[in-house]
Amino acid sequence: MRKLSIETIQWTSLVDIDEVEAVGDRDYAVLDEIRKVLVRHGYTHRFGICLLHKHFDLGNDEVLMETTDGNARKSTLAVERRGEQLTNSIETMWKFSDKSGPLAVT
Repeated sequence: MRKLSIETIQWTSLVDIDEVEAVGDRDYAVLDEIRKVLVRHGYTHRFGICLLHKHFDLGNDEVLMETTDGNARKSTLAVERRGEQLTNSIETMWKFSDKSGPLAVT
């Protein structure tokens, strides 16, 4: 089994959205390299990029859950206690870890 150094973003130290620098010219070369890797592997339909940030802190016993009402065309984010998550929930956002060496997905 391969191991990858990524972390679930909701428990990482992210910068508040008000302090995040908008995407600019110096980011485009990196984004193009990531796009090339995804194209090479045929994965542009599965993975993309998001600007890492936070809007508020979560406690160790909390998770941020997104629910979607397709009929109303509405997605909602809400803080829930760990253990109360929907059983069919899927993690969708991670960040690459700066830690060296192969680590299990956390």
